Amino acid sequence: MPRVPSLSPATGKPVPEHFIHTTAGQFVDTAGRTVIFRGVNLSGSSKAPVGQQSQVLDGFWEDAHDGGRSFAGQPLNLDDGSADVHLARLRGWGFNVLRFPVTWEALEHEAPKKYDYEYMDYVVQVLRKCKEHGFKVFMERHWGWKRDAVLKVTQNIKK
Repeated sequence: MPRVPSLSPATGKPVPEHFIHTTAGQFVDTAGRTVIFRGVNLSGSSKAPVGQQSQVLDGFWEDAHDGGRSFAGQPLNLDDGSADVHLARLRGWGFNVLRFPVTWEALEHEAPKKYDYEYMDYVVQVLRKCKEHGFKVFMERHWGWKRDAVLKVTQNIKK
């Protein structure tokens, strides 16, 4: 097996067990074993605020124009146990990686530079829940071009 670093080249500190490395064009764990990723989207509901379905257009654009609503609670409900059921089901199907799209609107839905810290805290909780179920998570800065574009244009007009 290829040798992997035990110390981080960036920090000089010991590398945690869960870190993934690349060696000889392959992803490997800290023991040098090849890792095969089997991934799926965490949920498509990450792209719209809580309670708003993106396929329903009534009020969709107006809501974005007026400052939108919080995304805290999308894509998983962490309070009712359904997140554990969903993540256990995905693990049972053999997935070990989740793509978690995060739109800029979710971080800054009220106005430019007015960040939704509740949503940021929620994202950390989701990542911890995914880790509890043994997932690696690829957080993707998703450009939700339709609502993001409307939101940015209308926020600039309000200035």
